[in-house]
Amino acid sequence: MKILGISAGHDSGASLVVNGELIAAINEERLSRKKLHVGFPYKSIDKVLSISNLKFSELDYIAIEGKKIDPQNFGQEFFFKNKSKKLLGFLKLDSVILGTQMGIKFVRFVFNFKNYFRKKKIKNYFIKKGFKGKFESVEHHLAHAASAYFSQEKDMGLTITMDASGEGYCSHVYVSEKNKLKLVHKITSYHSLAIYYAYITKILGFIPLRHEGKILGLSASGNPEKVEEILREFICLNKTKTSFINKGGYYYKVFLKLQKKLRDFHRDDIAAGIQKYSEKLMVEYIRSIINKFSNKQKTNIFLAGGMFANIKINQKIANLEEVNSCFIFPNMGDGGLSAGCALELAYRKKPQLLKRRWTMFLGSNYNISKDNFIINPKHSIIETNNIFKFIADELTQNKIFGVFQNKMEYGPRALGNRSIICSAKKKQINEILNIKLQRSEFMPFAPCVLNEDFKRLFDTNLEVNDFEYMTFTCKTKTICETLTPAIVHVDKTARPQSVSEKSNNFLYKILKEFKKKNGVGLLINTSFNVHEEPIVESISDAIKSFEMSKLDYLIIDNSIIKFSE
Repeated sequence: MKILGISAGHDSGASLVVNGELIAAINEERLSRKKLHVGFPYKSIDKVLSISNLKFSELDYIAIEGKKIDPQNFGQEFFFKNKSKKLLGFLKLDSVILGTQMGIKFVRFVFNFKNYFRKKKIKNYFIKKGFKGKFESVEHHLAHAASAYFSQEKDMGLTITMDASGEGYCSHVYVSEKNKLKLVHKITSYHSLAIYYAYITKILGFIPLRHEGKILGLSASGNPEKVEEILREFICLNKTKTSFINKGGYYYKVFLKLQKKLRDFHRDDIAAGIQKYSEKLMVEYIRSIINKFSNKQKTNIFLAGGMFANIKINQKIANLEEVNSCFIFPNMGDGGLSAGCALELAYRKKPQLLKRRWTMFLGSNYNISKDNFIINPKHSIIETNNIFKFIADELTQNKIFGVFQNKMEYGPRALGNRSIICSAKKKQINEILNIKLQRSEFMPFAPCVLNEDFKRLFDTNLEVNDFEYMTFTCKTKTICETLTPAIVHVDKTARPQSVSEKSNNFLYKILKEFKKKNGVGLLINTSFNVHEEPIVESISDAIKSFEMSKLDYLIIDNSIIKFSE
């Protein structure tokens, strides 16, 4: 059984499940080179079919994300893209309608005619391409939930989604058992906590729904107390702590009020305020949800949705006494919806075939040889008998490498196949990287570290393998400040990637060789791209980024290219 999953909204993409296994997935941004691409994923669809050597006519099902039109999403697009600030300022569809489930149902019914024509257009496109199978829709939050629940091994627990808005809701809770997702709770988008994080992002001069990670980086340097007090006037939890209450209002109206209240505060304090307040609210929400819907003393939780891109929130949740284990789907935002759609439909049709564990290396894998890529004549190819020893030697000398290996990672984190790596021994390397990659100086660089060295360097109660996909922060130990100061953020935390021989063999061998020379198997691992561009997908993308950033070396498969102007 062959199922194509597609999402055509924010950070669109396509995924392919064959006989219950997710075998290919990619987001449109990697191919269009437009960050968080919005629109139909034409190129992604072609790419996953190419990866799998399949034709449209061989597909049995196409799973499309979204059953209903989301009026909240329209609002986000108008407001956050500055297309019409005033329009939404005059809308009176406030808490009476958008804050209630009955109101959401009514508004979705009114708007749903557009959804009919959207789906008809999509179906016609596939039919013209030769598709002869069936179409099915998967609700937004169910797709998020399926991506988290069906991509890990544990069976029993709670699956929780949280984002700004999806089909009128910001959060769903599912009791998860025996491969089933039973919806037990939901919150309307009007009461979204994530949308307030977006307001703050905009107030601080960044792009909402895109640069929230920058707010997280800034927050480590600020004092949150007074800003938290102001935020309590706008959004809080209800008495049972199982839902949020938006007291501020709707888009432009609340934005102006919030902007006025915060105009005299330093940006670091504003960032710290929204971050710390969000941590507190999310921790209380998750704890209350567990207490209400779980009959176990300690519960497994499975999380997806854009709110869980916030790694510090994830850390706080994972450390709750009520949590037995915490799994966050690595492509947690809307970029992971296509995978969730395909997995959910695979379960619906043939649950006995569903494979619950898979890799995040689901993208392109180019057939690489020295003859099929062209380099600048000013560059040279290094000849070496021991590639890993050479890399380790140069890393020890603080040289910077771009890495292009095997299948591309699925999701926002570079996991070693489309990465930039360098030594973390000197703090000054951060400034050098920021200049080369044109990145913000306050953003920390994440490390990749051998499993065997993890507990020596980081303080955490979680399992080492929980850090395989860079979905959590943790405290650094004092030894990090001595041996690897470049990965220690101002709040003494880091976002490490644990590396084993199984998880990424090539990166593992580099780390092992580096450890022989430096005593510790840890390197900086950041995404291979220049500022505001998606992570590189093709060989030509890699060479372009390598030249623009003026890295010292580029590894393409087993070839090493040296930058030599």
